[in-house]
Amino acid sequence: MITAYAYNGKDLKVYEGAGDLSKETVKRDKVWINITESDEQELNGVLKSLFNFHPLSIEDCSKEMQYPKIDDYGEYLFMVIHAPDLNHLETFETVEIDIFLGSNYLVTYSRSPVKSIDTIKERCIRDPGSLFKQGMDMMFYNLVDSTMDNYNYILDFLEKRIEKVEDDVVEGETSISLKDIILLRNDLKEVRRIQVPQRELFNKLSHRKFNPIMDKTRIYMSDTYDAMYQINDTIDNLRDYIDSVRDIYMTVESNRMNQVMKALTAIATIMMPFVVISSIYGMNINLPLSKSPYSFLLIVAIMLVITAFLMLWFKRKNWF
Repeated sequence: MITAYAYNGKDLKVYEGAGDLSKETVKRDKVWINITESDEQELNGVLKSLFNFHPLSIEDCSKEMQYPKIDDYGEYLFMVIHAPDLNHLETFETVEIDIFLGSNYLVTYSRSPVKSIDTIKERCIRDPGSLFKQGMDMMFYNLVDSTMDNYNYILDFLEKRIEKVEDDVVEGETSISLKDIILLRNDLKEVRRIQVPQRELFNKLSHRKFNPIMDKTRIYMSDTYDAMYQINDTIDNLRDYIDSVRDIYMTVESNRMNQVMKALTAIATIMMPFVVISSIYGMNINLPLSKSPYSFLLIVAIMLVITAFLMLWFKRKNWF
């Protein structure tokens, strides 16, 4: 699906598909083209025929799941960023956004809908002047800024999940397993894997000169870099948090196992007099009380007395 927005300084035209969008319009107006869930032929029809982008950038765009990066082609920048998939909160997933940024155009491509792109679409329809008049580099900044807000939403969600796991562990909830903790840690590891190169991308945008980005916009890129730095700090803090929850879980499990072993040891010790005395009197030899008509009752009474003594002793020791 292709949606194009062309702003001539006064009016906004919306095209459902790029067929009616001419090269003259692309050169004259400020244009944003968003491509979602399109096949390769439709994608090439926009990237190659309408803009004549470099074959390497088109090839990178057609590849799936690339790391965040930036390539400078002079007249335009090709960038890859990752937005969190808010439709899959239980496991962290991202949607790759391929971006072509020129002086008067912005082309975005994703294989599935992205919340931050939908947010910018709504702003374009509601108040196009506030976005397009600032320039396409600022349009790009607004898109990224919305994406970073969604990362904060994901991290808040992960923090709440960690707090819930911690509460369950402390309360002795048996449904929590070490696997749940490891999966949470893996989610944080995945967020960091994406954010580290993504932060480096905006470090370059804020400190180096690129043709499509005006000098006054670089300070906004620096703001995005700072936001990503804070996100990485949050990730590190959450990783320390989940590690502490894991240590608490291991301690609780160790204490629970110790209690089980203590109970089993106490039971085995209490049963030991029955085993020892019955084994001795099972031998075919003359033993005390063996010829008494009340031998069975006496031996059982001795067993019960010894058992009662052991139980009282264990109770005083608080062993059970």
